[in-house]
Amino acid sequence: MAVLEEVPHVMVRVRVAGELATEHDNMDDQPVVPCPDEPDVELPAKHCYIESKSGAEFSIEVTASSSFRIPRGYNRIRATVYVDGIRMRSRLFGKHPFPDMLPISSVKFPPKANNDPPVLKNFVFTPITRIDDASAEKVTNDIARAKHIGQIMVIISKVKVHGHSSWSPGDIQNKPNAQEFELAEKAMKGRELSHATSLVESSERANTSFTNVVAKSKLGAFIFDYRSHEALQHEMIIPRSPSLEPASSASPGEDDLSHLSESEIRRLARERLRDTQTKNEPPRVKREADWTPRTPRQWKIVKLDDGKNAFDLTNE
Repeated sequence: MAVLEEVPHVMVRVRVAGELATEHDNMDDQPVVPCPDEPDVELPAKHCYIESKSGAEFSIEVTASSSFRIPRGYNRIRATVYVDGIRMRSRLFGKHPFPDMLPISSVKFPPKANNDPPVLKNFVFTPITRIDDASAEKVTNDIARAKHIGQIMVIISKVKVHGHSSWSPGDIQNKPNAQEFELAEKAMKGRELSHATSLVESSERANTSFTNVVAKSKLGAFIFDYRSHEALQHEMIIPRSPSLEPASSASPGEDDLSHLSESEIRRLARERLRDTQTKNEPPRVKREADWTPRTPRQWKIVKLDDGKNAFDLTNE
């Protein structure tokens, strides 16, 4: 769970396909980062990696504990989400008593008809297709795009709000709509970028009101770099899977057991054990039912002329 020292009672987490994402430490963690909208402003930051999965929806959860207090002179806390370097959505919390949890899983788009509410579109991980023969113009454009691809940034601010107004779409021209994402190989410069974020329409309805912010001050940023499982291994964020030892080649007469059930395998093992035990038993002489053992023969001892003893085998 990502926690920032400057805002110790505010926590930010990411859910992928409904499950909390495991956070992996970033060994090159930067203590401060520039604000996307204000590059001259540096923010204290907490940086980690999470695993992304193709086609999985994800959401951001911002939680303020019961110990959190809104700083004097302000009346709300705002969480602003940037995905792949693009500002997606801001939400306010603090109206209700703490603890309070704020989920952010979508972005607003203009309504399809004049009297309809805004359309919500959910965040989805989309695999990146690498292009080897991209034009020089595309490589140049993709270099600028690739700087922020694969990253979720959540900026926490203390704000003062007053009144409401109608929601307006604002600048949405850069928000991703495509379900496929192509990127020039040369633009990645060796980075293990595996996914970008696309948007899919949600069935939820969005509200049409907008809260006016009259004062704000940024407190810090939470950064989640998302990669596929394989990309995390290549970047040595997580251990590589142990290599499997090559299976010994089966002899021509050996049966393949992969299609057998566990009970069948146990049965074959018992039969094999019984056969082995039978082979190891010493040979036995078959005896008739009325057979009785013979008593040992008593041999006659005679004395020879030279005084030595000998057995008499003449049976006389």
